[in-house]
Formats: sequence, structure tokens, C-alpha cells
Amino acid sequence: MTDTEGPSDDAADEAPADRGGVAVEDEDADPNARAFLHDPDVHPDDLGTPGPPLNGRAPFMWGLFGGLGALVAIWIGLMVVRISGVLLLVVVALFLAVGLNPAVEFLMRRGLKRPWALLRNRLAVIRVQPLRGNPDATAMR
Repeated sequence: MTDTEGPSDDAADEAPADRGGVAVEDEDADPNARAFLHDPDVHPDDLGTPGPPLNGRAPFMWGLFGGLGALVAIWIGLMVVRISGVLLLVVVALFLAVGLNPAVEFLMRRGLKRPWALLRNRLAVIRVQPLRGNPDATAMR
């Protein structure tokens, strides 16, 4: 090193450039170093010949579909929890419909048309409902 040369000239000749503590090789050193990434004679859309098909009994496939099945089961469970209030109302409505149908059929056999039998049944249920009492009020006593 002479007085006319700076410290950077000498360092560049001795080792590859050091950026952030990681040695980086000069890109112009070997033009064929990146030939495996891009062959100029091959079109980028040419993906080559397809390999053998995946074996359905391979452990990878079992794990993939098992994991997907578990995720779907968790998702369905979360959706059921989210709509549980609506599902409860639907189940109660079905039990009421099935339970009150014999009374409607009885009234239809006595000569009432179905809409009037349904109306009479609904009015009877509405009339009986206050007789049950409020479960919350009885629990507070």
C-alpha cells in the first residue's frame, strides 16, 4: 500500500465484497454460474416432462387430506357454534309442529278446515303459555 492508494483499493483486490457481514461473490466472475436458473434456448413456459403421478396411499397424501379434513371439521364446528341460537329455535319449532299436529288433525276430523284448526291451536298455546310462569322469576325467589 502506497501513499497514493486509498485503503479501499487494496481491500477490493484481496477478498470478495463484504456486505453486512456476509461475503458476496462478484456476479461477473463466472457467467455460467447462473446457467442452471435460466437456459436461453428454453422458453420459460416449458416446464419439462411431467413426473410420475402421486400415489394415493403415500404418507404425504394421508397427511394432506387428514389435515384438510381436520380444518374442515374445525370450520364446521365453529359455524355450528355461531348459529347455535338459530338451530335451537328450529329444533324447538320442529318439536312444537310435531307435538301439536295430532291436535290439528283431531280438529280437522271434527269438521274444521286446516287454517282454522291451526289458528285455534296457536291461540290455545298462547293462552297456556302465561300459566307456565317465568322460570327466571321462580329461580330468584
